[in-house]
Amino acid sequence: MKIFKKLVIIAIVLFFGSAIIVGVKDGLTKDTKSTTKETKQEVKKEIKTEEKEKPQKKENKNLMDYKGITSKEIKVNPVWNGSHNKKIGEYATVYYNPNELKDDVLIKFYKDNIENSNYNYFVLRDISNENKGMFFAGCNQIFDYGTLNKEGEINKKEKTGAIEGNKIKYYKK
Repeated sequence: MKIFKKLVIIAIVLFFGSAIIVGVKDGLTKDTKSTTKETKQEVKKEIKTEEKEKPQKKENKNLMDYKGITSKEIKVNPVWNGSHNKKIGEYATVYYNPNELKDDVLIKFYKDNIENSNYNYFVLRDISNENKGMFFAGCNQIFDYGTLNKEGEINKKEKTGAIEGNKIKYYKK
């Protein structure tokens, strides 16, 4: 009889112990699933918000004051991380006519719009061939001219220019 009582007690403990473990496990699984679901929804919201921030226009000075700059406004675009799921900055683009844009106007445009602009980079695309243009990395006074990719970065450099005071010094590749 004592053995029977012990076996019954062990069976009861195992039964209720299992029920408690299963109940806790199910509760944790549900919490984890709901937390994971909420996290996924938050990430989707963030990505949708960033997608809305794709190419945007920014209010600017009258760009027609710069002879040779053909854009009416500076177009601001997002810079994405390598996975294209997080915005890490912005770059700006304008178009110019290489037959009209003179060095003194480029220097004035640089000082008024590029210098201290806080863009990751600034691109001036040739209106007659948008695959060509100038790339100001970090918006500093040194720029490269050459073949551009769709984000405006230099694929093939042909020359480099450096704004030094009121002059531009050009260097061949």
